[in-house]
Amino acid sequence: KLEFENMPDDFRITISVGVTEYQASEEIQEAINRADTALYRAKLNGRDKVEYEPM
Repeated sequence: KLEFENMPDDFRITISVGVTEYQASEEIQEAINRADTALYRAKLNGRDKVEYEPM
């Protein structure tokens, strides 16, 4: 938890993250697409989440 000085009491920051694995033998865009899929799933599942998309 981070504390921000001089901010309103109701000031909030949330984050959603999409995670995957990357192998050097694949195109980077494939890994980016998987991470993007996981990110949107995290947002749909209530935000403030980390979601993993397997290879």
